[in-house]
Amino acid sequence: MFGYTLATVFDWLDQHNGSVLAGATVLLVLVTLYYAGKTREANKLTREVMDRSGLIEVSRLLQSDDVVGARGKLFGTPVELERGSRYFQIAETVARNFQTIGYLVENDLIPRDLVLSNWGHTVIDAYEHARPMIEYRRTNDERPDPDLFGAFERLHDAALKIEG
Repeated sequence: MFGYTLATVFDWLDQHNGSVLAGATVLLVLVTLYYAGKTREANKLTREVMDRSGLIEVSRLLQSDDVVGARGKLFGTPVELERGSRYFQIAETVARNFQTIGYLVENDLIPRDLVLSNWGHTVIDAYEHARPMIEYRRTNDERPDPDLFGAFERLHDAALKIEG
């Protein structure tokens, strides 16, 4: 039909082997680059979904009745630096919640900028009210730990830079 036999095709391939391999290599590289780009796009979308999911979970935590109630109680409770006092218990609860969020931010599980832009003022207020308990525990615990609630403190410091 085309005037080619299998033998002539093989002869041509034998004579142009380098050109055929170069063309096939270029094609393979182009296909690889295309799919690498698609993979980057998919990874970016996955990260955006994870960021949003993390933000939704932080929202649920910070806006749950228990956590909002604990913050409200903390803001209105006089400081008593005795273990077991109402202030101490409420301050520890609030500090633990923000310590958890601080860990999530520090480990890039939720985006720092989104947390701080949405709750920076809350982080600052909560830390300022819990600070007496935190400082007391850092020096007076059975095993003093200068970094106790450190992720909460670093989140507070970052919020101060943004909020002023």
